[in-house]
Amino acid sequence: MNGRTARFAMLAAAATVLVALGGCASGAAAPSANSSAGSGGALTPVSFSLNFTPSGAQAGFTYAKALGYYKDAGLDVTIQPSTGSVATAQLVASGGIDIGYTDAPSAFQIASQGGDIKVVSPVLQTNGFAVISLADTGFTSLTDLKGKKVGLQPATGNAQLFQSVLSQAGLSESDIQVVSVQPSALQAALLGHQVDAIVTGGDTQVPLLELAGNKLKYWMFYQVGVPTVGLSITASSKYIAAHPDVISKFTEASLRGWAEAQKNPSDAAQSMVDQFPTSGTEQQVEAMLKVDLGLLCAAGGSTMGPVSDDVWSKTEQLLKDTQLLPANADVTAYIDQKAAGSDFPAC
Repeated sequence: MNGRTARFAMLAAAATVLVALGGCASGAAAPSANSSAGSGGALTPVSFSLNFTPSGAQAGFTYAKALGYYKDAGLDVTIQPSTGSVATAQLVASGGIDIGYTDAPSAFQIASQGGDIKVVSPVLQTNGFAVISLADTGFTSLTDLKGKKVGLQPATGNAQLFQSVLSQAGLSESDIQVVSVQPSALQAALLGHQVDAIVTGGDTQVPLLELAGNKLKYWMFYQVGVPTVGLSITASSKYIAAHPDVISKFTEASLRGWAEAQKNPSDAAQSMVDQFPTSGTEQQVEAMLKVDLGLLCAAGGSTMGPVSDDVWSKTEQLLKDTQLLPANADVTAYIDQKAAGSDFPAC
């Protein structure tokens, strides 16, 4: 057992003791017919799909599991990888997974097409997308993209939202040269100067590029006027109705894991590497995680998790402006933040 693994064991044990002491002080309530079992009974199995392959961008969940927060809530959570937010949203809507982690706009797209999916709670209160260039390209503002080659991942939300980013800079898609690049080739395209900039996840690509010694100039979408709600906990309305306590307990435990990740990012990163060895090195995972930790409270509220109606309205308008949502869509029909519970960490 190495030092960090030992720290996990101590933290998990401490969390269990605190929960046990809390139970002695307050007394245990009898579970309802559809509630999950407490730590002394059988655990309720919960299948949970990430938004993509495991990385630092999801380490709050693995940390919640490592610290025993799900178990303390009576849940046996299985975390599984995905191939993208849309794929996860489709799994949620079809009942192929209990709970999903998806970009809110992707969930809204599936819901607007008749899919049974609700956003229960944001985790990242704004998106982590970015326009990234190499520093030696000499860009000082987004207007410098005019006439330049920009690598985009085809058929993705960030590529479509990029239209709003261009608009904020007084540009349109006709002002740039769009180059379709698959996600696995984005870094190579940028470093090989096949494109002048790429549009992708700033929380994943920026840390990896910088750790490799590259000097960058980049713009996060939310910093240039495109702050759509980001990665969120989602579930079908059918699952929420059948398991309301599971959803609330999962959400509260998950946000608690993210809050602890803020305090102990290196340990949170290690939890991801321990549970998913292919997620990268601890250094890479921690660097990615630290970017996302800055997005947990980006909506300006007093707690993590659910955001105000004004934030959702802004997201809705941006999605309609870029035709990611039909003009008659009402995102309030695709949200159920009441299902998230009520015990959220402070910002």
